[in-house]
Amino acid sequence: MSTSATEKIKNQVITVTVNRKPVDLPGKHVTGLEIKQVAIAQGVAIQLDFQLSEKKGAKFHPVADDDRVTVKPGDEFRAVTGEDNS
Repeated sequence: MSTSATEKIKNQVITVTVNRKPVDLPGKHVTGLEIKQVAIAQGVAIQLDFQLSEKKGAKFHPVADDDRVTVKPGDEFRAVTGEDNS
């Protein structure tokens, strides 16, 4: 029975936003690349080579493709082309 409880926690869907669109992630521990892949699969108009950033406070901080991120519901991410300096 504890195995199914552990599986439930592992398979928990976490809803975050990427470029102001809701994205359902497959768990709370994901990489930057996984966030972009899931966002693209769910219709967010970004590409895998875009730079991903996570909002912390009032600022966005870069997230590399191989960075492991712990997400919680409501976290905000932005993905922009490499040429965008905003």
